[in-house]
Amino acid sequence: MKKICESMPSVESIRAVNYPIHLKEIIVVEGENPSLQRNVGVQRSSGEILYFLDDNSRLEKRTIEYLLHGFEDFPDVVGIGGPSIEFEKNETHLQDGIGLAFSSTFGRAPSRSRLFSLGFPRLATEYELILCNFAIKRSIWGKCGEFDARLYPSEENDFLIRLKNHGCKFLYHPLMIVRRKPRENLRQLSRQLFRYGKARSEQIKINLKSYNLLQFFPTLLLIYFISLLIISAKFFFLQPPSSVKAFTINWAIIASWMPTIAYMSLIFLGSLASGFSSTRQRFRLFTYLLVI
Repeated sequence: MKKICESMPSVESIRAVNYPIHLKEIIVVEGENPSLQRNVGVQRSSGEILYFLDDNSRLEKRTIEYLLHGFEDFPDVVGIGGPSIEFEKNETHLQDGIGLAFSSTFGRAPSRSRLFSLGFPRLATEYELILCNFAIKRSIWGKCGEFDARLYPSEENDFLIRLKNHGCKFLYHPLMIVRRKPRENLRQLSRQLFRYGKARSEQIKINLKSYNLLQFFPTLLLIYFISLLIISAKFFFLQPPSSVKAFTINWAIIASWMPTIAYMSLIFLGSLASGFSSTRQRFRLFTYLLVI
């Protein structure tokens, strides 16, 4: 167990950060339920500040320094988080594309702050904070419950919403950085995204107050696409186009495709902008981004 812990990127980087060794308490909990494991880790800890990391997160040298400065400069906040950024050089161009997509405005909107160092230290919500790089004061832990062991991922979203509803404030610090590798292939990426979507639906079932209409936009968009394809196929291939009524319906269907065309144009332009912002294999990244 000791050898496993010492080989973890997170443990190695914690030992190397600029912070006195005698003030660090490293607790590793292994298992199949990360939400429960974090709760167990808190129970075994004794520090005044609880800092949550994933085993594959690697801290920058001054990450803990910025964390502590955040609590000092903003005494009203109970929790501080920063971005989880990809390594400066990935192993494949596909990983570059995944990193660019997740950190782009078109790809992630406000949530891109989770994966991209953006702006200045500021008050933030669960949309900008990520649990693989998040610290909270021990004094506030348990006042609104622990992480819900039924949820993973999205346990931090549920937890932060509960605290926010009790008047708690959180800080996003763009220089409080950890680094992780993006997913290695599209299969892993798809599994990750579907897992997140499923967890969000479970979160809403458990806590209705976490409901946000924006979260249903991808589902509504998919329903719109499927409905449009079915209706178009019915009238263009099964409806005789000779009558005036059929001609009017056909034009109505063509008009209904305009939002799809606009959306596809945004995908094209967003992929073009992100792909050619890189210095590595720009056209290849552009094609990857179209798919991602």
